[in-house]
Formats: sequence, C-alpha cells, structure tokens
Amino acid sequence: MFMLRRGKGSRSTPQQDLDTVFSCQALNEKGAPVVRLLRHSDISKAIRTMRIAFEPDPWFNYLYRPDDARGSWKQPILTALEDSALRLLLHKLVRKRQAFTVKQSRGNSFVLFLPAVDSSDPPPSTSPSPLDRLIRLIEKTEVLFQSPEQRRRAKEWVGKVDAAQTKVLPEDELNKYFLINGLAVHPIFQGSGYGSALVNAVCALADMRAAPTWLLSSNIANTGFYNSVGFQTEVDVVLGDNNPSWHSDPVIVPLMVRPSKRTRSAVDVSAERLLPFSAHV
Repeated sequence: MFMLRRGKGSRSTPQQDLDTVFSCQALNEKGAPVVRLLRHSDISKAIRTMRIAFEPDPWFNYLYRPDDARGSWKQPILTALEDSALRLLLHKLVRKRQAFTVKQSRGNSFVLFLPAVDSSDPPPSTSPSPLDRLIRLIEKTEVLFQSPEQRRRAKEWVGKVDAAQTKVLPEDELNKYFLINGLAVHPIFQGSGYGSALVNAVCALADMRAAPTWLLSSNIANTGFYNSVGFQTEVDVVLGDNNPSWHSDPVIVPLMVRPSKRTRSAVDVSAERLLPFSAHV
C-alpha cells in the first residue's frame, strides 16, 4: 500500500488516473504482476481464456449447458455468435481503455470494467454507435439458436439480477459506481496474484473518483477472494431453486460491493491518493 499526493484544488482526468495507476507499479516488488491496458492483439487469447476459465463455473453451466442443448446442431452456431459478440465488445472496451491485462500473461488474464459517471464528465451519447447496434443484432440472433431451456434460464437470470440491483443499487445511483463486469485468469496463471492485481487496479481508479465498485461473482467459491480485496456480499442472486430441470444445488451468485476508500469531499480537494496494489495476493 502506498500514498500519492496531488496539489490542492487540482482535478485529474481519466487518462491521468490511468497513468498514475500504471506508473506507480514501479514501486511494487520485483516480479509482482504488472497491470497494463488490454490490446486489440490480445483479444483472441482473452476469448479463449474466458471459455477455459468459465468452463467449470456453476453459473456458466446453468445458463449455457442445460440438458436440452447438449448435442444440438444449434450449439456450435450459438457459440460462434457468442464469441463474435464478445470479440466486438472487447474491441469496444479496449478502445475505451476499460480492459486491463497483466503484462506477464497478456490476454491470459484480464478484467473488464465500466467507470462511474462523474458530474464533470461530458454527458454520454444517448444514440447507440454502429458497433453497439451490431452487437445487439448478434445478441438477438443468438436467441434463435438457444434451446427453450436456455431461453427460460436467461430470462430468469435477467429478472433476478434486475431485482437484486433494485434492492441494493437504486437505478439513480448506478452511474455513481464502477462495475467490474468480467474477470478471467487462465488456470495456468491462477494463484499468481494476477486476479488480485487486476481487481485492485480497477478499485484504485474507483478510489480516485471516490466511487464504490460492484460486481456479480459467478462462483460463490470465489467469495473469499473478493472479500480479500475489499468486497462484501450485499445480496445473493439464486438460480435454479425453482427449476425442475436443474438437478444440482441452486446456483448462488453474490452481488458484492466495495465502498470507496475516499469520500467525495476528499476528491474535491484532491487529498491523499491510496493505490491498493498488493504483490502477495
């Protein structure tokens, strides 16, 4: 842990915040994970990493591996469509600098995030971009190749997440939070501290904006990991509890929140900055 100071009354830009996060890693121990921006050339590897990392995940198997989808000729087409939409989304986030990787693994570990909207930021465009329209078109096409049970489970997922968000994160407050909406580490790199480094980098940016951070953990087994980097469970999204076609235990997806380590007033006067990088997690 270490502190940085800025002059009183100064206000940083998102690019300056990124530069601060990356430059301060020089103070980490030798051999510690080095977080960098994900590049367009890393995307193919990132997609493979996500597929491999999520394969044993209970949330993934509940939504994407129902019995009536196994062996169907539609599933390879659905997978190709999902990968295409993911590839376009990753290109979008890379361009917007909202995707990090670890230098030592380059695409074999990554985190995706959406930043909080600050009152001083220019208002976001309300018109979808051509890329957004293409992603949405692919997602609509995916539904045509989903099995009936996949469609039911997807509807269940969306409905229960919306209910959990409304309970914990009122709609008029959501834009004040950072969202971690994707984290994956290839199994050969798990246990190397890459996941912690990636999450801590996003949380450092959030702290610079005095913004809390939230996420949905797709595997309850990862709760201890997220607790270790400051997240606490606010509510559980429970899937499969009333689904007769699901023959395993209900799938628990914790909605977790990490409060900012700085207050809004501290940001306004630009007090000390805390960057919580850890070389040992």
